[in-house]
Amino acid sequence: MRVLIVGASHAGIAAARRAREEYPDAQITMFERKKDISFVSQTIPLFLMGQEDILKQGNYTTVAELAQEGIEVLTETEVRAIDVKAKTLSYKQDRSKMLEILSYDKLIMASGSYPILPPTSGVFNKTFFLLKNFEDAMSINRFMGLANKVVVIGGGVIGTEISRIFALRGLSVTMVHSHDFLMNRYLDPLMSEQVELALKQEGVIILKNTRAIDYKTTKPSIFRKPKMSVFTSDGAEVETDGVVVSVGFRPNTYLLIGQVEFGDKGAILVDEYMRTTTPDVFAVGDCATTYLNLSKENVYIPHASDAIRQGNVAGVNLVTCQEKIPPSLGTYNLNMESFTIATTGLTKTSALAHHYDVDAAYYENRSINSDKYAKMYLVYEVGTKRILGFQVVSNLAIGEYANIFALAIQDEKTIDEIELTDFYFEHGYKNPSGFTKILAKIVRSQEEARTKK
Repeated sequence: MRVLIVGASHAGIAAARRAREEYPDAQITMFERKKDISFVSQTIPLFLMGQEDILKQGNYTTVAELAQEGIEVLTETEVRAIDVKAKTLSYKQDRSKMLEILSYDKLIMASGSYPILPPTSGVFNKTFFLLKNFEDAMSINRFMGLANKVVVIGGGVIGTEISRIFALRGLSVTMVHSHDFLMNRYLDPLMSEQVELALKQEGVIILKNTRAIDYKTTKPSIFRKPKMSVFTSDGAEVETDGVVVSVGFRPNTYLLIGQVEFGDKGAILVDEYMRTTTPDVFAVGDCATTYLNLSKENVYIPHASDAIRQGNVAGVNLVTCQEKIPPSLGTYNLNMESFTIATTGLTKTSALAHHYDVDAAYYENRSINSDKYAKMYLVYEVGTKRILGFQVVSNLAIGEYANIFALAIQDEKTIDEIELTDFYFEHGYKNPSGFTKILAKIVRSQEEARTKK
């Protein structure tokens, strides 16, 4: 069996390794446009904060290591066309002028995504920046050494993270966000307020409920560096040395246009076995849809954790359907040097939008001997007390709580069922009982008050 994988991303590598494990006799070939593989973009923030050795550790495997595992990887290779009826793939390597064609038995698309770009007159990697790969990180690092002002477009995960980094590196930062609170896809307003407060304390100027609608760039001269002006929908003009755009991604799916069914935002529609609507074609990672169990939606949510899970499931199911992927909960941990934002499941806002009868329990715990704190927010179903979502904002590294609650949500646990779980004693807090016990008590109190009304 010949297995071809388009993209040596996290999802593609996971699929290749699992396919090798399940099907020892398979011929597995991966195609990657870049020279290097397995770059972990989550190391970029650490690098930009000055931990340069982190960037050297940003790749967790190599072409040579995969070759030893029996997986062929063709780097600096562009896939030009795919014919799902003929079951062929055409590709061209950078050092070759010839277009080559391979037949396949199974095809896995792991072609990833690309950033959404606004129309701008900025010069890429000089006054206009993205944040996705190694080259982006190096360009932004050089920019930070020369610039005084920066505008960040977008107040989601990446926008929040990079804004804080710029501020801590001494730049004047203005964030432009189209919604009325930051990280609105991941946090409820109460928790978002904690993030906004932290950013403002570090000097970030936040413009909410407005969009960047135009950009102008001044030409550089011998005496003057190039600069930009950002114009917003509410009439503001912000002068800056550069702009970082972080308004989301779109799936890279053009190779299969007209050959498979597409779903949300043009992502390749897949089922719970990672199969597309075309036989013997699978899709994983940032080019594929993700099923959200709580909201009953098959949507586009690019996420490294989901990509690896999807790759593993596709690798198992190449011949027969053996394993379904557990539904995604959108579990994130943003640990930004003494500041943690972690979430899983539904926000209260999204739960209400999907017609759940919900409430939320909020608690702030503080350290006895320092200014350390942890603010937690549990979303639960009224009556049953089933856990539906969880959020934490803290200046402590406690993002692992998101994993605990993700498992509880996946197993449809109530807060009562995990209240007395044997978790370690949390000494050092004003209330050392442990957050599952504290939150359970709050939920119980709220439910008792509700039944008395």
